[in-house]
Amino acid sequence: SLDSAATFETPVKLSAVQGVLWGDDESAFEAQLMTRPDGTRFYAVWTQKNLATLATKAQFTSGDVTVEPVVNLP
Repeated sequence: SLDSAATFETPVKLSAVQGVLWGDDESAFEAQLMTRPDGTRFYAVWTQKNLATLATKAQFTSGDVTVEPVVNLP
């Protein structure tokens, strides 16, 4: 949110992994989320683990943040 949390965008799912509670063979954990100070770019990194082999790998994504103008309603 760029308007002091007055509004929010729809959440974006970054990983299809649901974890062991849903019978998934992978788990995702240790997420770190960052935005640029001006709010125009988003970065995320997290660890993903294969529960059968116990292998772990780092996942990363980034993207531009687009914002609709805020309209003040009466």
